[in-house]
Amino acid sequence: MEEFLRRNFGLISNDTQKKIKKTKILLIGCGLGSQIAISAARKGFKNFILCDGDKVELSNLNRQAFDIKDVGVNKAKAIKKKILTINPHCKVEVYPKFVKHQKEVEMLIKKSDIVVNMADPNEVIYIINAEARKQNKYVLFPFTFGFGGFALVFSPQSATIEDIVGGKVYGDECFAMLIMNSIKRMPDPFKNKLNFVKTYQQIIKDNGFVPQLGVSASITSSIIVGAIIKLIEGVPIPLTPDSILIDPWG
Repeated sequence: MEEFLRRNFGLISNDTQKKIKKTKILLIGCGLGSQIAISAARKGFKNFILCDGDKVELSNLNRQAFDIKDVGVNKAKAIKKKILTINPHCKVEVYPKFVKHQKEVEMLIKKSDIVVNMADPNEVIYIINAEARKQNKYVLFPFTFGFGGFALVFSPQSATIEDIVGGKVYGDECFAMLIMNSIKRMPDPFKNKLNFVKTYQQIIKDNGFVPQLGVSASITSSIIVGAIIKLIEGVPIPLTPDSILIDPWG
């Protein structure tokens, strides 16, 4: 394993690499989570809990870490196999169903160190964040964003989802409001992104789906794994209501 991690050195210290090895990441949702899991495994993370009740579809292959042989397979089970092809020493627990209930959330978060919340935008996303806050753990919210990536990081002391959206909002409108209300706090050059979010909302209204690209999934997964490493190192990062936005095309 020393050879496996050799190219990390100089960018990730030995002490941090040891902490990475011990940290258990809970991924609730293994669509975009598939890219995050693969990126994390390549950095040396070895402990994962993967949750998803969905199966791989052809329309996922433009951006998620699956291939044609995975179509029809549960996403959590499929990504476990891929993690183990990268590092067979990883310990991967699979929860091949949708997380819905308080008791499930409580148990999963208790077993993990850091949570990545990619649940469907219904009541469960609020339950996840509230329970993580109760257990004094960080929650990361990733979003694909055009050709770039966007993320919110919730700490036990940060603003809540309800603080950002003004109560409880459900469906894709919840995600749109999280992004829009966070971007409003950013410096002026980023505020032109508000029109971009409105375009997204219109596409969803007209076509019934969120447009997503592979390049965005890759950038977003890098943001999330990088943020987890910084949290492990104790380096300050933007916390909600502030956000992390990377858009290489401006």
